[in-house]
Amino acid sequence: MSCDDNQTLASILHLFNRRPSPKDRFEALLRPHIELLYRMAYRWTGTQDRAEDLVQDVLVRLASRVEEMEAVEQLRPWLVRILYNRYVDDYRRQRLSPIDTRQSGWEPEAEEPAPDPGNRVELSDSLTDHLGLPRPKVTYRVRQDYERNAFVSAKQVSTEIFNAMGAREYTKAPPAPVFYGNPGEVTATNFQYQGNNFTFYGAGHIVGTYRMGNDKSSSVLNPRMQSWDHSNLYMAGSGVFPTVATGNPTLTIAALAFKVADHILEDLASI
Repeated sequence: MSCDDNQTLASILHLFNRRPSPKDRFEALLRPHIELLYRMAYRWTGTQDRAEDLVQDVLVRLASRVEEMEAVEQLRPWLVRILYNRYVDDYRRQRLSPIDTRQSGWEPEAEEPAPDPGNRVELSDSLTDHLGLPRPKVTYRVRQDYERNAFVSAKQVSTEIFNAMGAREYTKAPPAPVFYGNPGEVTATNFQYQGNNFTFYGAGHIVGTYRMGNDKSSSVLNPRMQSWDHSNLYMAGSGVFPTVATGNPTLTIAALAFKVADHILEDLASI
């Protein structure tokens, strides 16, 4: 084989062995994690626009760190940590900025919603995930005037506070509710009340699904957080909540953990 042939063969082999571009490698690394990053950013920032800005800012900063990312053994938690650190940095900068200190955000929280047996998590009859398992079907409605009046009061109080401060209010009224499916059963997260549109959304507190109660027919656990069906099965965590409050659930979770631990020790002592 001549020298020219060797050079030609080497060129062909180089084409086959050519490494993907940094852009392609970057996209391949990030693609499986983009949805999670957006969900986390939305949970922290509370708005879609701010969540998108936060994620895009992080992606721009990571674009030149492809080789570092390829060397990370557990990329997903590493990315979440980078995203969170950037969120904290932005929050601190806004707190210290002489411009941002003249701006104020106000997000009143309504009181604890009244217990409603119709608000529940069930298994879907028609939708499945990629494993063929039923997807969760979440039903949540604000049906009582007691709860709706809280939205009206919260808006009135916030407007009065802005007026007392001499501040300009930039609150955007939610759009009218858009119904889908069966309007009698499924609605949007917006609702109309007393001539105004309101919206409600979750705060990221995952609770319920294996609730405790006094009746086996309407709960998974008894008041001792012990399974009705299996006496040696105890369950803790926020899943035991029969309803949800507007405050953070952490202290209640901790208190219930002590409670179930006492019951387990009692039962072990009787063996």
